[in-house]
Parts: sequence; C-alpha cells; structure tokens
Amino acid sequence: MSSVLRQDDRTAAGCLVHSRRKFDELIKVNQSPVALQAVQRIALIYRVEREVQALTADARLAMRQTRSR
Repeated sequence: MSSVLRQDDRTAAGCLVHSRRKFDELIKVNQSPVALQAVQRIALIYRVEREVQALTADARLAMRQTRSR
C-alpha cells in the first residue's frame, strides 16, 4: 500500500454539515425537540467559526475551546 493511503497517522474528521442534515430531517418528520436543540447548537458553532475566521490558528483554537463548549 502506498504511503498516501496508509492511515496510521491520520485522524478521522466528521463533517458537521452531514450531522446537521440528519437532525434537520428529524425535525421535518416528527418535530423532535432534541433534533431542534441540536440544530440550534450547531448554528452557534457555525457563528463562532465565522467570527474567528480571520484569526491565527492558535487564536482560533483558543476561541473554539472557550466559546464552543
């Protein structure tokens, strides 16, 4: 196997957009209060991401850790 395909030193990262879409589907199907809360929390995370966009990587990390908990 080529070194590009080896996954020993990689970390899997899920995309929040895909998760959000599933919660959106739950809201449309049965008005799930848990799904609604999840979508609202994801919106807050997106807001933080927009606000820290222009910062350095270290500053973004600090803001994410502080504001996205």
